[in-house]
Amino acid sequence: MAAPFMNKLSQLYRDPDRGWLFGVVAGLCQTFGWRVRLTRVILIILAVFFGLFGVLAVAYLAAVILLPTLDEVQDDRPPPQTEKAQRRNATMHQRYADIGARLDTIERHLHSAEARLRREFADLEGNSAGKT
Repeated sequence: MAAPFMNKLSQLYRDPDRGWLFGVVAGLCQTFGWRVRLTRVILIILAVFFGLFGVLAVAYLAAVILLPTLDEVQDDRPPPQTEKAQRRNATMHQRYADIGARLDTIERHLHSAEARLRREFADLEGNSAGKT
């Protein structure tokens, strides 16, 4: 149960374009699928009414320093494929599908009753030739 949460933690980033200050809350909400306004309200309530302002301020500043921005995260992703690469991949996919269909046909033939009967006749002919 902790593994999906840890995967999400490794994907955290800041989204300064959607954020009020540095985009920490916006990036956090986008990563976990939370509502941004509701999360901000909850954090403000925790800071003001429960005396967690200092803790939240330190955590926020640490996130500003440690988390990459959304642009930095997107730069690490591979670029989309060109049209030529997409056509080549589609061609290769079709070739593998054709090979798979041929293999299915061969397998059906090898396991058919006719193939089994031919093997038995060949075995009988081989055994009778060895006895004479």
